[in-house]
Amino acid sequence: MAKKNRLSEKEGRDVKDYDAVNDIVDEQFNKGFSTSGVNFKELLAALQSEKMPIISDYKEWIRYLMAFNDMEREGLITNEQKNHLAEAIDDGNRTYEKEFEKLKGYDEVTIGSLIYRLQQNGISTNHIFNFSERYELRVDVSMDMQGKITENPEVFHRFQEILLAKENSGKRILLISDTGTGKSTAILEVLKNMTNFQTQYQSPQGFSILSIPRLNLINNLKGRFELIPKSNTVTGSTKYISGEREKVIQNSTNILTTLDHSPVVLQMKREKQNLIEFPQVQHEVTSTIPMLMVLDECHMLSTDSTFKPEAIREYSIAEKALLDDCGISLHITATPENLRSEDYDLIIKINQLDRENPFEQAGYLMLNGSSKQVKDKLLQIIKIAARKNPERRILLFIEKKETIADFIKELKNENILAMGVVSKKEEVKSGEEKSIVCEGIIPEKIQVILATTALSAGVSIENNRQVDETWVLCSAESLNHEMTRIVQMSHRFRKQYHALKLFFQKPKNQEKKKVFLYHTFLDEEIKKAEAFKVAIEIMREKQLEGRITLDDLEMQNGLFADEEGKLQVCTPLIQSEIVQHKLYYNYNNPDVLLNELEKKFQCRFLEMNVNEAIEMVDGNETRKTKQPVASKEPLKCIIDDESVYNQLKNDFYIIGKSQFRSTMKKKMKLSTVKDLEYLFDSSCDFFFARKILEAHIAMKKDETVSYMKDRGALDWLKKILQSKENSLSVRLHRELSKYLELTAITKQPLQFNTKKDLKTYLKAVASNLLEDSGFSFQYEKVGSFEDLLKIKKGKSGNVRTYTVVGFIDENYVKEKYGIDKII
Repeated sequence: MAKKNRLSEKEGRDVKDYDAVNDIVDEQFNKGFSTSGVNFKELLAALQSEKMPIISDYKEWIRYLMAFNDMEREGLITNEQKNHLAEAIDDGNRTYEKEFEKLKGYDEVTIGSLIYRLQQNGISTNHIFNFSERYELRVDVSMDMQGKITENPEVFHRFQEILLAKENSGKRILLISDTGTGKSTAILEVLKNMTNFQTQYQSPQGFSILSIPRLNLINNLKGRFELIPKSNTVTGSTKYISGEREKVIQNSTNILTTLDHSPVVLQMKREKQNLIEFPQVQHEVTSTIPMLMVLDECHMLSTDSTFKPEAIREYSIAEKALLDDCGISLHITATPENLRSEDYDLIIKINQLDRENPFEQAGYLMLNGSSKQVKDKLLQIIKIAARKNPERRILLFIEKKETIADFIKELKNENILAMGVVSKKEEVKSGEEKSIVCEGIIPEKIQVILATTALSAGVSIENNRQVDETWVLCSAESLNHEMTRIVQMSHRFRKQYHALKLFFQKPKNQEKKKVFLYHTFLDEEIKKAEAFKVAIEIMREKQLEGRITLDDLEMQNGLFADEEGKLQVCTPLIQSEIVQHKLYYNYNNPDVLLNELEKKFQCRFLEMNVNEAIEMVDGNETRKTKQPVASKEPLKCIIDDESVYNQLKNDFYIIGKSQFRSTMKKKMKLSTVKDLEYLFDSSCDFFFARKILEAHIAMKKDETVSYMKDRGALDWLKKILQSKENSLSVRLHRELSKYLELTAITKQPLQFNTKKDLKTYLKAVASNLLEDSGFSFQYEKVGSFEDLLKIKKGKSGNVRTYTVVGFIDENYVKEKYGIDKII
């Protein structure tokens, strides 16, 4: 009743019980689930079945049409399929065509109420829809950029200011940014700046501890870290004479260490801080030198089963002590899907706008048989693939060290050079392992690298080739059935490579459940842990003892006691248990894992046969479909024939953005391909699309037309005009606006002979603005600010000229493309 009343207030009218039920069903479904797939044939059969009643009520019929519209908008069905569904419930008059047009902008009715209707009519929907749990982390600060973090001064300095701000003392902060955006480099730059401040002002305050879960990741970063003054690497396995470890830690401003050794390091640093008599230092200086604890690849706490619960608990206790001392804890990840908003005081997300998938194609192969039979089949596939293309390097992730050793032995017997990368002590690592882990270089002549999760996160391989591939074994023994783990594995090659391939052991009895409610289970378990605090406190008070210690009992219930004896929930311990359940669930439901991966990468994973696994062909060839457009004048083919445009649109949805782009950029400019993708994503009609593509045909050879870029520039300009911040882009706009007003008075235009001269001018203006704000380094990247300018091209004699006449607006974009609205 309360929900119905709230709906009435929202709608401004009385809402009937029937409408309230529909709205509530849609609202609850959309909060908890997203639809990743629809079996069109099964849905059509359900609508045509005898269980479906004749729909005589107009409002009921309209809700079905709205749900069909929603499925097309989400890319789950085509326009043609939508019409077939509508025909199944139509009375034969085809009036649905006009209704679809009327309902186009209405998006409040979704699949949730359609499922409700089908189930009310006794129709099971388990075989029709594929779902995934909908959960989005809260984002407190969002920043967009192109390239890497340190290449964008505005982004980097805002991140640094947030991280070192005094008001953030005592907070746990999460940084989210995709793999390859330079998160580690940005952190090293922050630590360098912090150390320089400390040295300059001779302040004894402040230190940093950079904790990394694995030694391989430490070795990959160690060289750059130790270039920072007063920075040393100290791990539990590092050998020191008596007293030397304490001396190194206490005399270092920055320490790089492992997760399990960081509590020891923190304790020593805190002891030193407590002994210092702090001099009176300016407020601005002390606020830039905090006690900082950084945990890189923080997702590994819950997804990596090699961490002992005791290590996670000890880290949590140390982190809580630092926060209580007004220090700052920063967690860093590219894969936050298993994390929880409630565990962080501040969440920062840095979006890389020009990001592309690390691979060109993606596929999977189902292998029947026992674990041993699956391994034998995979080994044969590796042998054939290595012989067929000796130039291709295969990076294969397998969990069992014994399997890796067996594979290496078998491959070497076939004269195929293979090597393993597993977790082991530094002194027993081979030179080949150190080459990959420390330098990011694959040794010459190596064809196959077999690795455990020791290589799955953080390590960058710099010398891969375009033909190389990443393979992942997902078997009963090698439980790699976890989306964040596979995402991390897919990014070890730093240059774009040919294919990501998954090899699944086919489950004996595939379950029919369609969604694993990870975050729902996590919330329930955390509530249980909170409730169990009371029981622990009673046992402590009455000094009750059982068969296990209270510490163990706390840990088994996802709790730990901080230094003051207060009980705290240890979320990573609870997460790791649920992740193990999810791994088993995904093993029995590989389609669910594939849906997650397709959503993450925004591309299609093609099912392969053995020959395709050995040498994957283009997605269109795999399906034996004709090429979408002729190789000559492809744009003209699209403009002249709507069916070609629609076929291209279908190909885009079938093979995914990454593979579509890889195919089409061989036939036309990348800016044109990106505009096509935008038109498809935005469900633009053919008439509008033709106008945009005609502008591409009309452009000259030395020009680049991009509707997507112009559309983005309008949004950016709008943000600038509405912004109350004093960002670089706002200041650039203000400075150029003043100059343009002056040129209108003096009749001396802002004119350049080349676009390069214009860029140089913008860089100079930006550099002056930065220097005026106290930034000492040179600004190197103006970004896309030039896109905001309205530039008139002309000639003065035989010299080409570029005159800045103002900033773009909607009328300018409409006139440029011959359109009457901006989509």
